[in-house]
Amino acid sequence: MINFFRRIRQRLLSEKKFSKYLLYALGEILLVMVGILLALEVNQWNEEKNDQRIENTALLNLKAEFITNQEHFNILYDIKFKNEKKYRSYLNIIGNDTIPFDIKVKASPANLMDGYWHPTNEALKSLMNTGYLDKIKNDSLKTLLINWTKNTTMMSHFEERVYLAYHNQKTYLNEHVYQSVVKERRYTNDIWPGASLPKNIQEKKDKIWSSLIDDIAFFNVFSTTLLELYHLNTFSNHVKSDLETITRLIDEELKIRKVIEKN
Repeated sequence: MINFFRRIRQRLLSEKKFSKYLLYALGEILLVMVGILLALEVNQWNEEKNDQRIENTALLNLKAEFITNQEHFNILYDIKFKNEKKYRSYLNIIGNDTIPFDIKVKASPANLMDGYWHPTNEALKSLMNTGYLDKIKNDSLKTLLINWTKNTTMMSHFEERVYLAYHNQKTYLNEHVYQSVVKERRYTNDIWPGASLPKNIQEKKDKIWSSLIDDIAFFNVFSTTLLELYHLNTFSNHVKSDLETITRLIDEELKIRKVIEKN
């Protein structure tokens, strides 16, 4: 091709057709420029397609991450509301003057079923660090994702407050009430052997427990834990709503991009 154009130039020069030569030269320059522009356009198209593939993969990873976070959250969500219900029930019993005192003493004190929520945000961090978050078309999804790490930090804050209150509750009981002694069993056995108190200590414990039922400090350590549980569960409702909305909007974003998920 290069030799072909070279021969045309040489023929025009040898025939001293300078006007035609200039027109030819301009045409050749335009042809080169069009070729360069086409090459740049194709290169840009390839880069955009490659970026789109990376973005789609990141969105799929993000969806998987949020589904995992949501599954773990829902398990703990039910536990935390059961905890609040237990605390309310116990406080209603010991705070109700119409309930016989012996029933108040025999009522099992409320305690927490432990469980911290530890969401993973690696896919989201990757999306933010690479700048691909800005290319998400749905503004509502983008806003929710930007605020997500702040929500998880707040969730951890409320969880810490609950377990601090529960720690204070256990400290109070340890200082005022005899704690059961674990039964002896072979250390190789993984089964919990149970715990109990000697009869004379159990009698002392019952008397102490009876005196504590009407104590303000006793009531308050339980009511403080309930208060923190209430704040945690209130914020949990907000987080639950955001989780459901984010997973739904990610699905919508993937449909707009016509991404086919592999089973």
